[in-house]
Amino acid sequence: MPYRALLFVALLFLVAGGHVRADDRVGRHAGQTRATSDAERTLVSIDQEQQALRVEMDALGTKESAAHRRMLLRGRVTYRLVRLGLLPASGGFSSLLEHAFKFERARRALDQDVADVRAIGQRKIAVARKLDELSARRSPLEVERDVAAQSKALANEGEERRRSFDRAFETSTGAGDYVAVYGGSLGGPSGPAAPSSAGANAFADMKGRLPFPIGGRAEIRNVHRPGAAGAALEMTAPAGTAVRAVFAGRVAFADRYDSFGQLVILDHGGHYYTLMGDLSAIDVRVGDDLSAGAKVGTVGSATAEESTATESGSGKERPRPRSPALYFELRHGTTAMDPGPWFGL
Repeated sequence: MPYRALLFVALLFLVAGGHVRADDRVGRHAGQTRATSDAERTLVSIDQEQQALRVEMDALGTKESAAHRRMLLRGRVTYRLVRLGLLPASGGFSSLLEHAFKFERARRALDQDVADVRAIGQRKIAVARKLDELSARRSPLEVERDVAAQSKALANEGEERRRSFDRAFETSTGAGDYVAVYGGSLGGPSGPAAPSSAGANAFADMKGRLPFPIGGRAEIRNVHRPGAAGAALEMTAPAGTAVRAVFAGRVAFADRYDSFGQLVILDHGGHYYTLMGDLSAIDVRVGDDLSAGAKVGTVGSATAEESTATESGSGKERPRPRSPALYFELRHGTTAMDPGPWFGL
């Protein structure tokens, strides 16, 4: 029905929508909560009314059966009195008068039984009609409640993802003693090299020598995606190309998030983080410890809601290419850094 379709279109729009401001999330969440509560209250009221009507319908059925039995019994009595006719006249006037009184009482009782059966039947029709009306009201309300509940669940899921995304930058676990294993086709202009020291400065020592996260030839452009903390790089590569960790680290986030698509955040220690988005698949989980060169996922294609980005330095939005590409961002704490110099670009 159109009403049901409209509600599901609204839900799909909610799912497909991009990131929104925190106050928009709060307002939308409050609206979803109110919609769920209103629908629930109305459904509870309908449930109570339907239950009362069903109880009444059962009672009417019992009364109708009893009225039918009485009507049949009194019909037989009336029939026998009719057949007697004037026979009691042989017993005198008093006998005839008593017979007439009995017949009249039987006829009136029979008429009352017929009226009762008719009234019960009419009430049953009215109750059945009311039950149908309540069922018709219930159907869209159930859809509204379910859509509101799903929307609320999606909003809660999105809020939890946002909190998980923010938590990824709150602490830095440290790179630890990882084995540096680089793919043969990986590496910056100076080629892959192990860090000069372990600990908080290990990642910083790789500036200018950081290996690329994808192997082979790639077209690289500077971008600034809406909702991102700063400048980033977009690296085109065939769909399904392996995306690898540029340095040893721990997975701090691995999920879909707003305009980043499927995103992996690696904590490299010293509060250095790399963000790799627009993945078609994620092969790691939060908490995994990775060596440099370890596969984190594969390159995917830009989705419809990720179809625009701002070219760094131009301030102008341009359509994003439809060719598969990796989104790469580098942060120190929550501050985005230009990744280019880290790759020696």
